[in-house]
Amino acid sequence: MTELDIEAAKKLRAIWERRKRERSFTQETSSEHLGMNQSAVSMYVRGAIPLGVEATLKFAYFLDVDPREIRPDLPEWVIAKSPKTKEEPFVRGFSSLSFPHKQAVLQLVDALRAAEIGNFN
Repeated sequence: MTELDIEAAKKLRAIWERRKRERSFTQETSSEHLGMNQSAVSMYVRGAIPLGVEATLKFAYFLDVDPREIRPDLPEWVIAKSPKTKEEPFVRGFSSLSFPHKQAVLQLVDALRAAEIGNFN
């Protein structure tokens, strides 16, 4: 994991704990909303696996925070699913994609970032 991944994991954990106290949810009850199993939720919250774009957006939406509170390095257009951000024209286009197409775009961005191709910061 990179330093950015480690910092994102720490931020997610802090936000998770704060929201958990406020809203009284568990990893098990949140897993359905996040679209992943409880084990995956636990691994993200503990920082055992890095938060990619898709996971960051899912957690941000569930926790009702701007995705950049978790990963400040996210490109501007990727934050389309966040209820806390202003939508630009490209973002509105991204928002109109079907779920499978959004997933494909987000997986591509994660792959490009991992391969350090292009400027996705």
